Amino acid sequence: VVAGQATQWRKDNGIDDLTRGGNMTEELANKEIVFKISIAATVAFVTGLIQIGLGLLHVGFVTTYMGDSLVSGFTTGAALHVFTSQVKYVFGLSVPRFPNMFQIINTYVSILGQLEKTNVPTLILSVICMIVLYLIKTQINDRFKSKLKMPVPA
Repeated sequence: VVAGQATQWRKDNGIDDLTRGGNMTEELANKEIVFKISIAATVAFVTGLIQIGLGLLHVGFVTTYMGDSLVSGFTTGAALHVFTSQVKYVFGLSVPRFPNMFQIINTYVSILGQLEKTNVPTLILSVICMIVLYLIKTQINDRFKSKLKMPVPA
C-alpha cells in the first residue's frame, strides 16, 4: 500500500508527463527504476524493524485473545484478495486496478467482460501448473512422507 501510494505520488509529480509520449530517455528510465527499488527496499526495511520491535516487546500475546473465527475470517479474506489479484494472469487479461470500495467485485466484472479475450495458451499452462502443484501436494507428499526429510515444495 505504501509503495503503491509513493509510486502514484511520483507519477502525479510530473515524471509520467515526460514519459507518456514514448520518448523516455535512458536516464529518466533509470531514475524511475532506482526510485521504485528504493521504495521497495525502504518498505521492506521498515517492516522488518517493526517486526523486530514487536517481537522484542512480546506483542504476540495479543493473538491469544483473538478468536478462531476472527483469525479464520481474516485468513479467508486475505486469500480471496490474493486469489483475485492473480486471476487476471491465469486468463492472460489486462484488468485495470479499481481503487474504490468494491474493488473485488469490479475486478471480477471486468474479467467476466473480457473472457472472450482470454489468452488460451496462458490459460492452458496455468491449469497444467495448478494440476501439477495439486498432485505434488496431495499425492507425492502424502505418499512419501515417511521417506522424505521434508515435503516437496508445492
